[in-house]
Amino acid sequence: MALGVDASFCYEEHKKDGLAKNQILFMGTDGIWETHNPKGDMFGKAPVYDIIRQKASCDAVEIVDSVIRAMNAFRQDLEPTDDATLVVIKVKGNLSD
Repeated sequence: MALGVDASFCYEEHKKDGLAKNQILFMGTDGIWETHNPKGDMFGKAPVYDIIRQKASCDAVEIVDSVIRAMNAFRQDLEPTDDATLVVIKVKGNLSD
């Protein structure tokens, strides 16, 4: 269920243990990797993984901005055909701290 669609929907709480300092969590919609360029090629997940690796020392905002810039450059002048929503979380310290 998408957030905010049904006010009466009860979401389950989940917890992720074992996160380490500087670990990066990336969540995104398919509108990111299914972005097409003028030739009809899809952006794919590989460029997203490459950006996360290249920007691993950066903060979460820089990772988000880099993915959006790369996706827009790939798309060139085409209008988006789907939403592109992403969340990047970078752990600042060990959760046991």
